[in-house]
Amino acid sequence: METQPEKISIGPRQRDILRHALGWPKCYRNHFCVGEGSDDFEDCEALAAAGLMIRIAPDHGSLERNDHENRYKNGCPDVIYMVTERGRALLDEGLLRA
Repeated sequence: METQPEKISIGPRQRDILRHALGWPKCYRNHFCVGEGSDDFEDCEALAAAGLMIRIAPDHGSLERNDHENRYKNGCPDVIYMVTERGRALLDEGLLRA
């Protein structure tokens, strides 16, 4: 018997954050800038804790050091989040329930 992939439940705002970060449905970017204390901050932290995003602080170096520091150091209030491969795959496959 074939096993079905596990669906993950997230809130509708969290699903929208993932989509927005990627520029869904074309997926032409992968970043979401948010300031601590903003309405989206706790949702981004929860997505990072679930392994669906990673948190990158532009002034402390990044987990994936590329052009993010230069591109966002003057435009991002505090923290940049990026969708992980797992987050994108689950979104692409429709396995994130809101």
